[in-house]
Amino acid sequence: MSDSSISQEVDGQSKARERRDKKFYVIRDNFQTLHDVSKAMIEADVHDSELIFGIDYTISNKTQGKTTFGGLSLHDTSGQNMNPYQQVICILGETLEVLDKDGRIPAFCLGDSLFPLKPEGPCNGFNEVLDVYKKVTMEKDLSSTLDIVPVIEEAVKLVKETRRYHILVIVTCGKIEKENLKPTQDAIVEASKWPLSIVVIGVGDGPWETMMTFDDGLPERVFDNFQFVDFQDTIEGAKNSYAAFALRALMEIPDQYNLIKDHELFGLKQSDSHVDHEKDGETNARTQREKRFYVIKDNYKTLHDVTKAMADADIQDCELIFGIDYTKSNKSQGQKTFGGLSLHDTSGPNFNPYQQVICILGEALEVLDKDGRIPAFCLGDSLFPLKPEGPCNGFNEVLDVYKKVTVEKDLSSTLDFVPVIEEAVKLVKETRRYHILVIVTCGKIEMEDLKPTQDAIVEASKWPLSIVVIGVGDGPWETMMTFDDGLPERVFDNFQFVDFQDTIEGAKNSYAAFALRALMEIPEQYNLIKDHELFGLKQSDSHVDHEKDGETNARTQREKRFYVIKDNYKTLHDVTKAMADADIQDCELIFGIDYTKSNKSQGQKTFGGLSLHDTSGPNFNPYQQVICILGETFETLDDDGWIPAFCFCDTLFPLKSEGPCKGFNEVLDRYIQVTKEKEPSGSADFVPVIEQAVKIVKETKKYHILVIITDGKIVNMKTTNDAIVEASKWPLSIVVIGVGDGPWEDMMKLDDELPEREFDNFQFVDFHKILKAESNTYAAVALGALMEIPEQYQIIKHHELLRKN
Repeated sequence: MSDSSISQEVDGQSKARERRDKKFYVIRDNFQTLHDVSKAMIEADVHDSELIFGIDYTISNKTQGKTTFGGLSLHDTSGQNMNPYQQVICILGETLEVLDKDGRIPAFCLGDSLFPLKPEGPCNGFNEVLDVYKKVTMEKDLSSTLDIVPVIEEAVKLVKETRRYHILVIVTCGKIEKENLKPTQDAIVEASKWPLSIVVIGVGDGPWETMMTFDDGLPERVFDNFQFVDFQDTIEGAKNSYAAFALRALMEIPDQYNLIKDHELFGLKQSDSHVDHEKDGETNARTQREKRFYVIKDNYKTLHDVTKAMADADIQDCELIFGIDYTKSNKSQGQKTFGGLSLHDTSGPNFNPYQQVICILGEALEVLDKDGRIPAFCLGDSLFPLKPEGPCNGFNEVLDVYKKVTVEKDLSSTLDFVPVIEEAVKLVKETRRYHILVIVTCGKIEMEDLKPTQDAIVEASKWPLSIVVIGVGDGPWETMMTFDDGLPERVFDNFQFVDFQDTIEGAKNSYAAFALRALMEIPEQYNLIKDHELFGLKQSDSHVDHEKDGETNARTQREKRFYVIKDNYKTLHDVTKAMADADIQDCELIFGIDYTKSNKSQGQKTFGGLSLHDTSGPNFNPYQQVICILGETFETLDDDGWIPAFCFCDTLFPLKSEGPCKGFNEVLDRYIQVTKEKEPSGSADFVPVIEQAVKIVKETKKYHILVIITDGKIVNMKTTNDAIVEASKWPLSIVVIGVGDGPWEDMMKLDDELPEREFDNFQFVDFHKILKAESNTYAAVALGALMEIPEQYQIIKHHELLRKN
């Protein structure tokens, strides 16, 4: 263990001891963004918690919406929009359900007495809480006085029974009678002896003095277990009311959870628990190897659970293969489930079942497929590739080629899985990597093909390959069920069958329900593959090889000096994961904004003929959009939140004369103010802003990202080239966003030319091109801007440009 990690461990132990010794202190609201608080929850190891709702059904709800809810009762559900109770349930349910493993939420109604929202027991997820709330609200008379003691006692009872961490969310208009104050205080103090956080959300007009007292008073508590949030005050004026409210509500959870662990309120030390889990893990792995074959059970309740399990299994990279059934039976297998049409019919406005499966699973699994290349095959009398030239580039191309092939292709007579399974095994052998073979089929396997199919599945179980078969159409599916849980001669249970229609029917979120069922067995299959060492080499050896490869690559990059960085990422998730892998924990953001005269004419095609700096309309102009998107994307990496921002035209001047802006919201505010006062003039020169960025890097000795937003009319290419080359000697990435009509040839040259640079430090993004092509502009612009950052940062480390400072 390094000195650094030892000192961190000692620091952690000291802090925990200090917290215990100090006994009680008020937890401060220290987080600035929802990302900060969710990151802190991960660091606090809040992997699993249970959620409880308490909903105030007292008569004061009728009058407490005078100011904040248009004079309506706070429980009014007759309008098109959600009432405050529904909003809170929706936002917090959605935010916290990722921590709630079983998805079952006990919910109670508060008033003169306590009763369950759903008499039969807990609700299944926050959507059911919403549904039952609406039904109960229509039927229930409001009671006279509010008492939150019974729901706190009920929560403590649940904690005692389960010995698990719970978060009790009480949504209330807050009218606690004087005689109930002392019992409420006592209940909160008593609850602080258990692993329970209490979050009270005040809806309506207030006042909230009593709740404030509960929040930061009561020093006799074991820890500060109570957080109060004024809902209306939090969402009012917030650009993103969802995020602002979720942030305030979760603000104290990480610290509370740490204190619960420090005070050992679970009744056992975390370290003992960790050792037990480790021993259990080793025993389970050994048992699995000794037991050889067993049927994997479908244990997960939500899509979040299964994706988390995939992360826990360390499935960082896999390859996806599609097999698509093109047999004649597809013509008749849609009688009940596809309106009598052929299952391959593509003439309607909606996707057919094959298209739906490709879309959902392609999207769900592509985050694991590093190279994005998907081999896809057509099944029938013979096997042939969907795309003759080779693998498809991403699932979108699978969809496109599928549609084209389907229009041209005649359906064949009999179905045979064997060739596609053998092809998948062949690919696994060649690459020595884990693959998932997805076969989409209407499932009519002839009797004479059953035995060869079974043999092929058994043979495939000797390799790192999972087979997921999706049944589309009317069925029946008995044969597939046999393959799923039979064949005990397999090395491991490598086959999962999913009835598509049965899974999506009646599901509130058919996408999530189907993806969950299809991915259900993947985590355990992958663990078994590792246990049986089916990769052909032990994980430890693999780690050594990767380490050696990493050192070789780093050395090659240093020796090679300059090369053009390719845009390799397909999704925003991929690039943010790569940034985490590159260990970019802290960087500083700098904005450069183009105030030259050409902005007046560069919006002819792309901004309705207006100046690109026009702020008179109801919507953001291109500069505001970019500041908002990139500010929000990058601020998660910017620890201090201070953003130097500059305007460039004839001269360079700061956007805020007093110094850096505090967060991207202040950049936006200052931009509007300056734009109203400043007349665009002169011609664009990037050099001063690049030199200013280099100066800041030299002074701070930290990695910076300079974002230049411009209409792209550069007058002096030679000096700009020289400035970019000079900047490549420092830990600085330059991202240029082109707004307006273009053309962008000069920017393209700057992006991938200039080989005399130390590294490829420049990325160009055409904002309007993305705006035109993408449905999710935010994600697409953020992806384009972040695309080269992970590799740039790696090269900066390899060239030791940070150390040079």
